[in-house]
Amino acid sequence: MPESLYRKKVSTQVLELMQEKIRTGEYAPGDKLPPEITLAKQFGVSRTAIREALNILSISGVVTSLQGGGRQINEVNLVNMLEVIPYSLIDVSEIIDLLEMRMVFEVEAAALAAQRHEEEDEIELLKALNQFKGTLTNKESIGFEADYQFHLVLIRAAKNAFFEQTFINISTVLQNSLQFSLSKNLGKPRKRKEVYHEHEMIYEAFCARDSDTIKATMQAHLMNVKTKLEEIKSMGD
Repeated sequence: MPESLYRKKVSTQVLELMQEKIRTGEYAPGDKLPPEITLAKQFGVSRTAIREALNILSISGVVTSLQGGGRQINEVNLVNMLEVIPYSLIDVSEIIDLLEMRMVFEVEAAALAAQRHEEEDEIELLKALNQFKGTLTNKESIGFEADYQFHLVLIRAAKNAFFEQTFINISTVLQNSLQFSLSKNLGKPRKRKEVYHEHEMIYEAFCARDSDTIKATMQAHLMNVKTKLEEIKSMGD
């Protein structure tokens, strides 16, 4: 992995060591973890690094905070142990690499979502679509939050825990890439409407449970973003 894409912080190293202790059973389900100050001495790091690692384990459902203080190891499944990767300092080439991954991952996930989704998923997807539409005339908002939410709802609608966890794991770099690509449309109302229309077509295929159409529209949507980024990259070379 490129160094610029993944700078391993002290807290990330601590997280990896803790995950290994959980995998090997050194930290077993039901065990109460030592206090932060004790863990800091054991790992030879600051309490801040320990706290950051524990927060990630808490978010992942691996540990639980106890009443009265302290943390306890939960029963762990494989999805919980997928690593939350802290991405930073990505460049256009790396965003293009991310899009290539999304073109494999999200296209197939969208097809499954079209087949498996429930009525409440349609409601949530329409809500995200309307939020995105509301940003079209806002010169100060590029709508990346609504765009991210739209794709997250689709992933969740596929009803596969690994899909959702993988998407969440790359959420930081994904939101950064959305913010970067959508910012290029500021001052270009026609282009912003085109991007919205692509999402609208995905939504329509989703509601129609049309797997073939949603695959084609998602593929075209991501390819359009990739083409735009390749143009930006060529101008910078």
